[in-house]
Amino acid sequence: MSITTNFHFFYKWNTHPTVIFYLSATLFTIYHIYNMPITFFLAIFAGALIFGYTRIQLGFGHVIALHVLWNLVTFLRLWIS
Repeated sequence: MSITTNFHFFYKWNTHPTVIFYLSATLFTIYHIYNMPITFFLAIFAGALIFGYTRIQLGFGHVIALHVLWNLVTFLRLWIS
């Protein structure tokens, strides 16, 4: 990447962070519904928004901890039933 391309990306990121945030959450959701019914779209999109918000507000370590907790709860639900 050239310096001009990097500048353009960061300029867009700094001027339109909300658009980029929702776009990345939508792309995350589309990628993760590969083998699931379309009804899970809203649930996965909500998760993407929660993870994204946590990442922006609290940092990367907190979102990793949240993801581990999310997976642990799902594992325990499947293991108990």
